Amino acid sequence: MLKEFVQYLVGLKPSTIVKEVNGVTYSVTPGANGEALGDIVAPPESPYLSLRTLTGFVDAFNAKIDEFPETVAVHVVDHINVQLLSLRDDGFGRRHRWLSAVCQEKNPFPFDEYVIPEKFLLALQSGFLPTEEVIKLQRLASSLTTENSVGTQDDGLSQTITVKQGSVTRTTVELPPRIPLFAYRTFREVDPVKSEFLVRLKGQPGQLPSIGLLQVDADKWKTDTMLRVATWLKAELPAGTTIIA
Repeated sequence: MLKEFVQYLVGLKPSTIVKEVNGVTYSVTPGANGEALGDIVAPPESPYLSLRTLTGFVDAFNAKIDEFPETVAVHVVDHINVQLLSLRDDGFGRRHRWLSAVCQEKNPFPFDEYVIPEKFLLALQSGFLPTEEVIKLQRLASSLTTENSVGTQDDGLSQTITVKQGSVTRTTVELPPRIPLFAYRTFREVDPVKSEFLVRLKGQPGQLPSIGLLQVDADKWKTDTMLRVATWLKAELPAGTTIIA
């Protein structure tokens, strides 16, 4: 019992001692020569309104939620996160966040993975803006069976994918080396940006061929999306609103 009691005492942490001097609160460290002032103790931050859509963000801004001051800026943090921040700090190195909108929707497409054609088709239809390139990929995926052989020809300008069943050609799809697609990867109020992908197929005898859609734009789409979100906000928010992206 004594051992457990000693371990309990060792694990105890002393409560923080604070002291106010000229209206500023400091932590206090007791010492042999008396109390010593430590770091400034900042008061807790006020809560902010959390939203999931840009429309809600604009509505809350126009309603001047919590009566925020004029010295604020809309900060497009990244392609799925927008905040309304104070331009001035609170004296403790912090800028208060009044509003925050974070896109909760996730694109269902399994990028950079090889998947069976059925999964590829379903994710393709729900994850991208319908375009002619999407239709070509749908035709390719729907033509694949376990009895297929898949051949590719690449002349440096375009890629031709030929799907055969035995000696009979089932379909031939011509695709560019890099396919421009518009993936839903931000708030739905904003149109998706164009980014480039590579299409690759893997086939093994007796097994259903798998398809992969590989990202090759080095995440340029994220910067393009941020700028598009900022453009949308500029059109929807009052004139003169400071927007940082």
